[in-house]
Amino acid sequence: MTGPVRTLVFGTRRPPPARLPVGGETVVEDDELRTVAQDRLGRAGAEVRRRLMRLAGEQM
Repeated sequence: MTGPVRTLVFGTRRPPPARLPVGGETVVEDDELRTVAQDRLGRAGAEVRRRLMRLAGEQM
């Protein structure tokens, strides 16, 4: 596991510094991204549960 970590830490190219929030604008973007991510995770979880229940029903 040290390989990838070492590459990230000592890599020659570094990501650009994060832009400072201007009037809370970045915070709003973060909240929107978080909401979208949670929504997608919720849908994926529901789909997994549906498939598991279907499989369990077929096994009986």
